[in-house]
Amino acid sequence: MTPLKKLLKYLLIFLGIFLVLILFVAGCFWVSMEQKHRQAKEDGENYSKICDSISTITEQPSIHFSGFTQKEILQLRFKILRNGQFIRDTLVKSTFSYISKDSTFFSINIPYPVFLKTDTIVVTTEGGLHYYISGYHHYASLHYGMFGYVGSHDCRFAEECVINNEQCSGTLLKNDGWLHPEKDKLKQMISPQTPAFDSISRQAAISYEKAKEIFLQNRLNKHLYSVILYRIEIGEEGSFYVLGEEDEHKKDQIDLIKINTQTGECIRERK
Repeated sequence: MTPLKKLLKYLLIFLGIFLVLILFVAGCFWVSMEQKHRQAKEDGENYSKICDSISTITEQPSIHFSGFTQKEILQLRFKILRNGQFIRDTLVKSTFSYISKDSTFFSINIPYPVFLKTDTIVVTTEGGLHYYISGYHHYASLHYGMFGYVGSHDCRFAEECVINNEQCSGTLLKNDGWLHPEKDKLKQMISPQTPAFDSISRQAAISYEKAKEIFLQNRLNKHLYSVILYRIEIGEEGSFYVLGEEDEHKKDQIDLIKINTQTGECIRERK
């Protein structure tokens, strides 16, 4: 065997060994990552239970207001509802932590440094709109490094909550406020673009397409074309398509238009 052939032979052997080592290392890395992934999933479930067992809220959550003028929320009443009883009642002159440049979005912290996660915080505006806020909790945040899950965690506060029976991220919308909480809290809200909404629209005497025609016949704007679909609302008084019309003469004013799904009766509300 010539020296050149021997060199090629040894070179091929070396390359083969090198490739085997690379495949071995890659295989070990893949197995390790899979094990960490499975461990993270298992730990995530276990740690979530631990974090969810935290019974008090100490973060003073921030809530946000949208659709209001600053004057409408300069004074707010906060209450803590616990086991069916109000245990705290606080009137607050609003000190906003954030105001948007166009003054249409405001943020403020709940004034209670500690409350139970099972409590409901009730916020009432000077205009008599009520917001029932609940569902605050903590969740497990797993720690990750360059090579995946490192086996530790910390419990973090979740901004998500429930406002007037709707899951949200803590924003109080003017048109979603309750004027009559005892009645309003019993209403069922059906979001648009859902199977439930489409089913009700198909079966109702007044379909959503017909409701839009009724809306257009009752619109007040002469120039601005504004149609906002919020939901179907089902309560003691019947079921209604709830739409909104922006006021072309008044900034940030949106009228609620309720159209009965059975009779087509059109009711305009201004909050």
